[in-house]
Amino acid sequence: LEKEEEFPCDLMSSTEGVIKKMVVRQGVPVLPIGSFVSKGDIIVSGRIDILNDDTTVKSTRLVPSDADIWIETEKPVYISVPKVFSQKEDTGRKKTNYKIVGSKGKTVQTNFKVDYLNYDVLSEWKCTNSILLWELPFQIQCREYKEYQIVEYENDFQEANQKLNHQFNEFLANLMEKGVQIISKNVRIEEGSTEWILTGNVTVLEQAYTKQQIEDLYE
Repeated sequence: LEKEEEFPCDLMSSTEGVIKKMVVRQGVPVLPIGSFVSKGDIIVSGRIDILNDDTTVKSTRLVPSDADIWIETEKPVYISVPKVFSQKEDTGRKKTNYKIVGSKGKTVQTNFKVDYLNYDVLSEWKCTNSILLWELPFQIQCREYKEYQIVEYENDFQEANQKLNHQFNEFLANLMEKGVQIISKNVRIEEGSTEWILTGNVTVLEQAYTKQQIEDLYE
C-alpha cells in the first residue's frame, strides 16, 4: 500500500464541545485539556517556532500535526414514526398464466385476465430442452399473479415506543461501531399531530477533528 502523502497541517475541531483528553505526537497544542471549542477552532498547530536565546522567533518549521483528541459533545436526536401507516398484506389469492415462446420469437398464450386491483408478478422460465431427450424449439414462461391489499394500521403509544426505541438503539449502536463512547442519554417521546417523536440529545466522547493544510510552505 502506498503511504499517504503527509503535508503541513493544523488539527481543528469538527464539532462543538469540551476537550477531555489529548495525546500529541507532533505539533504544538494550542488549547489545553478542559477548553471549550467551537467547530473550526485550531487545537494543535503545525507551526513550530524556533526561538533565539532571547525568546524571539528565529524561524518557523511547518509539520504535519499528529494527535489523538477526544471531545465531549452533544449529538441531537430526532426520530419519528407516523401515527397511521399502510402495509401490504397477501390475500392468498393468485392466478397463473403460461406463455409459449418459439425459437423465432412467435408466442402462444391463453386468454387471460387479471381482475385484482393490487398484485405482484413472479415470472419464471421453464426449461424444455431435456423433455424425453429431445430438444424442443420453444420455451415456456410461467407468470404468477399474487393479490395483495393495502391495510392501514395505527401506532398507539406502546407500539410507537417500541419502534422508536428500536431505532434509537440502532442509532447508539452505529455510534459505538465508530468508536464513539456514550456518556449519557437525555431523550423523551412526544405526541405530534401526525406522528410520535423521540427527541433530545446524547452526550458522547469522540475523536472529532479534521486536518487543515498550512499553505505557507507553497506561497
